[in-house]
Amino acid sequence: MKRSRLRETLPSVVMVVSDAADYTYLERLSVILRDSFDHYEVIVVDDASRDNTVARILQAQETIPGTVLLGLSSRCGTDVAVIAGLEHAIGDFVVILDPRLDPPELVPAMTARALGGADVVYALPRERVDGIGLSNVLTNRFLRFVARAKDIDVPMAVSSCRLVSRAVLNFMLKPTNRHRILMLSPALSGFEHATLVYDREYSGPADRARGARGAIEGSRFSRIVSMTARAVSLTLAISVTPLRTVSLLALGASGLTLIYSLYVIGFWLFSDTVAPGWTSLSLQISGLFFFITLVLAVMSEYLLQVLEGTANHPLYYLSRHTHSKSLAYDNTLNVISRGDVGADQPAAPAPADPPTEPPA
Repeated sequence: MKRSRLRETLPSVVMVVSDAADYTYLERLSVILRDSFDHYEVIVVDDASRDNTVARILQAQETIPGTVLLGLSSRCGTDVAVIAGLEHAIGDFVVILDPRLDPPELVPAMTARALGGADVVYALPRERVDGIGLSNVLTNRFLRFVARAKDIDVPMAVSSCRLVSRAVLNFMLKPTNRHRILMLSPALSGFEHATLVYDREYSGPADRARGARGAIEGSRFSRIVSMTARAVSLTLAISVTPLRTVSLLALGASGLTLIYSLYVIGFWLFSDTVAPGWTSLSLQISGLFFFITLVLAVMSEYLLQVLEGTANHPLYYLSRHTHSKSLAYDNTLNVISRGDVGADQPAAPAPADPPTEPPA
């Protein structure tokens, strides 16, 4: 019987772990992949865990097929770790999952959507679609702002869980700042996309209790600070508009300062009573200092990105690269034996016997 296109597809699943020694998620993911696909691979990127995460994954590789472990030598952050996994993926489609949040059942569902003609499939958390929690509201508004500013087609409730084709993956890995624009790089590629809505699965009781508010770790203040830092980094990575805006503000402030200086001179020339201008001088100095430091901050961020792009050093260093004992894809793929040749593809003729010398 003819196999379905889904079963013939080779997906690569990339997941990042850090100080998360429990690999029950990996076992569950492997069962779902085995039931849905003939061939697959799971790339687990360890972001320099300090507990026994690596040992547990190595133990899992003894029994779970198709598992690849990439160990980073130093902690680089989730975005760089995801890039490491993407650069080692060999599948027809690559799926990025967060083992703390994303159910593994998303992989066959997203792959089926991709086989329908989409090169990018976004998984949208229901709580973000519904705008539940301050962090989700802020994320949606930021994405709406970026989409309008860059004229790109991206869902407002997009999360880190997504599927991309090989064509989109090649686009994502080209820029030197690929780790900074990871969140929006599939949308910047311009390929067709599809979406599906899902319910997140939180890894522990505390996470489930905080899930409705869109939180998985840390306090609300620390989450907002982290989100703000990532938003600023992403905005500066994909557009020069912030730098141009700050430049115009600085130019306008300098013009206002010049007008104010002329006013002070005129007041001194034509007024008989001049009171000490401590307040005005203080406001002037503080305003100028604010704009100068703001310009320096933006310029420093851009210089940092230029340095990263021209330093020619890798984003990460691997301390470990191991595979499962057994593969989840056939090691004889793309190899045709003589017995497999059909009638319309005849086998090569047997070599002729070497000529014998004529008798003397």
